[in-house]
Amino acid sequence: DGFTLFGSVDGGTGSGFTTRVLETINDEYGKKSKMGFQIFPSFNRQNSPHSMLAPYNCSMSLSSQMELLDTVLCLDNQGARK
Repeated sequence: DGFTLFGSVDGGTGSGFTTRVLETINDEYGKKSKMGFQIFPSFNRQNSPHSMLAPYNCSMSLSSQMELLDTVLCLDNQGARK
């Protein structure tokens, strides 16, 4: 028994909402196992629609999610398409 969570570590709703959901699950179901599939944005310097702060946002989001999840599988957005 446990939880599997799919989420994005990119800015805005993706990183903040995923972290908040994990905090709530941790508070309500503390000992249940939690596994997360986290999607990272593909940072392409030539055509990047991401802001300059996106890498920092990803780092901060992932660090808090690593504390809350038992297992974290990181996927690249472009790599997940293949």
